[in-house]
Amino acid sequence: MASAASTDERQQLLIPRPNDDDDSQDECRQLPQDSFAKSDHVSLFVMLAFAVITKTIGSSLYAAAVYSVEYNINCGHYLPNSTASSPMQCRSDDANAEFFTIETWKNHLGMLVGLLTAVPYGLAADRFSRRNLLALSIGGILISMAGEIIVCLFPNVFPLRLVWLAVLFTLIGGGPLIFSALLFAIASDVSSDARRVIVFFLIEALTIMAAFLSQPLYKAMANRNPWLAVYMGLAMTCISTIFVLFLPATRDVASLTGLDSQNESVPRNADPVCVFTKLYRQGRNAAKRMVSVGRLVTRENKRLGLLLLGAFLFYMSHYSPVLTVFYLIRRLNWTLSDANLVSVVKSWTKMAVVAVVLPTTSLILNRLRYNPAAKDLWLARGIILAVVAGLVFMGFSNGRAMIIMGTVLLSPDSAFIPVARSLLVLFNGGQHTGLLFTLIAAMQSLSLLVGLPFLLWLFKVGSYWGSVWYGLPFFVLAILTALAGGSVANFRGRHAEAEGEREEPGGV
Repeated sequence: MASAASTDERQQLLIPRPNDDDDSQDECRQLPQDSFAKSDHVSLFVMLAFAVITKTIGSSLYAAAVYSVEYNINCGHYLPNSTASSPMQCRSDDANAEFFTIETWKNHLGMLVGLLTAVPYGLAADRFSRRNLLALSIGGILISMAGEIIVCLFPNVFPLRLVWLAVLFTLIGGGPLIFSALLFAIASDVSSDARRVIVFFLIEALTIMAAFLSQPLYKAMANRNPWLAVYMGLAMTCISTIFVLFLPATRDVASLTGLDSQNESVPRNADPVCVFTKLYRQGRNAAKRMVSVGRLVTRENKRLGLLLLGAFLFYMSHYSPVLTVFYLIRRLNWTLSDANLVSVVKSWTKMAVVAVVLPTTSLILNRLRYNPAAKDLWLARGIILAVVAGLVFMGFSNGRAMIIMGTVLLSPDSAFIPVARSLLVLFNGGQHTGLLFTLIAAMQSLSLLVGLPFLLWLFKVGSYWGSVWYGLPFFVLAILTALAGGSVANFRGRHAEAEGEREEPGGV
């Protein structure tokens, strides 16, 4: 009995006070991996897989279909008898200019939402339930979809520019990139250090596969009526929400454990002055935590900041397929259908590399007894080297052989972000995972926001200088990607060996 009493007293002393601004309390809120049975691991990853597939198919169908619907509506405002449903079919320059403005600002607002919400939702993901925040995120996406559909259903009532307001509904949950970050954080919670990057590769492969499968599905529906694809996309996203809600808890139980004292901090009949005092204190603590975020990635652990910078620079290559189409049409005089075949080749090779080649390589490095940090660093360097070579090939290409070679080398371009996420966990000892993953999402948003205008400007400059310079955007992308590689080239696995060699029981 005395032993039990002493244990209880010790536990009470270790419970953090609700007003403490100690980030280390987040660690005690994560369920240990050995608390997950084998069946829990299986059910979690099955639910995650179905959530990823349905969400990706739904988003892909919806985005392509609503683009066609909005283009047709916009063209109809200028040419009432027009039935145009794709770019350059509307014979009105004013209509095309207006549609370009609408789509540009819609995309920019989506990226700005991701930037503004990354840190708040990241902090929340490390303090509360990741699953509930994931459900909140997809809920915001559904509300945004519904708002955009209402605007398109009543084009005579609502101006098309109101779709900008629909995008702002993704402030609830942060939007698609924050959703992805939270999903990877949940997967990280139940993955061991050695196999975390393999799990991330497989999730990325499922995303690529689902996006690829959605293309023929969209064509089949769009040939009859684009609205079929719009509603199917909405339905698939709703199905994804169901899978999210049934995800097993990774932090939920731990978030409630040891925090019961917080429930007593505000009595039911509390004085309003006390309520406002508590809100002020919480706001002040939140501001302090946001300042500590900047200190964490710039002073306390510079490797984290360098990885985030590398993610920003590397993600510029996300636009390489768009540049490839421009390049093939303008420089090599290919038709649009021929240029699209290159995209199909890249999709297949990307799926093979991310689903088979990179996970197999990671397993081989595990067998060779590389510690997790060193293994992930070698994977990152290999990915960057291949992508830089692919961009250089594309910039110099003057025939089909070089185009295919460059396309194959560019196939692992979507694999760097999963590796960067794994390295962030290792370099920070498994702490602040949700925050770091949402910061990666913020870097992706920033790269998307500035990347396309910058690369299109480079393409115009290259066109002005002459046909030899059409590859200028690829060369600049190669330089930026090489700089991203430089941000991790000097890292050494031994610096993270303490984190990298720690193998938690029960992990994947």
